[in-house]
Amino acid sequence: MKLLCCAAFVGVVALGCNSKPSFELPGTHENGVSGAGSAVDAGMALVAECDQAPDGTPCGKPGQPTHCVYNVCVRNACGDGVVAEAEQCDDGNQRDHDGCDSHCRKEPAPRCGDGVVDRGEACDDGNTDNTDGCTNACQYARCGDSLVETGVEECDDGNQINSDGCLSNCKRARCGDGYVGPGEQCDDGNSNNTDACTNACTLPGGKCGNGSVDPGEQCDDANTVNTDSCTNACK
Repeated sequence: MKLLCCAAFVGVVALGCNSKPSFELPGTHENGVSGAGSAVDAGMALVAECDQAPDGTPCGKPGQPTHCVYNVCVRNACGDGVVAEAEQCDDGNQRDHDGCDSHCRKEPAPRCGDGVVDRGEACDDGNTDNTDGCTNACQYARCGDSLVETGVEECDDGNQINSDGCLSNCKRARCGDGYVGPGEQCDDGNSNNTDACTNACTLPGGKCGNGSVDPGEQCDDANTVNTDSCTNACK
């Protein structure tokens, strides 16, 4: 007969290696606590009954809610690894979100969007907002994922091209960013209006409307509005 050295089982009061085993035996006493003598003998009998028996084998008095677990006759309990009575499942632990909850009820299959970070997910915020820090694919938002993260990114076109309208750092292209974008003749990324690229990102050449006040011009606002403070003749 094999006896296990363990601190506790559901339904077992104590089972030590240096003393006779003592069990909570269904029907032994009304208060469920085994005493000396016959109770210990009865406990030994129940251990013998479960010796080498598969887990879940009924044991004890007929009709009692007991079965064998690790060669010991114990009361049915959620978490003992044996599906019994009203249990839908019993995976041998008291954890939720693993398919069988702590009350031995079946849980829905894990999925992205259930609010629980499961295997393969970096995050799961339980919502369908694809513009926050956790995407609907349960991955952290990042520049280049083609999703514009609110308050963080100005744009996100999903590429690394810096000559289009959205830079690779997810900022909108603008004159002065150092990249020649749509509508720009040049972009040297500085504020020097007398070098080879004007502050309007045009090439200098004395053309009225290029945004640079060239020789012979009094102003140049780089627009075609003739009624503002700078006429289309740059006067």
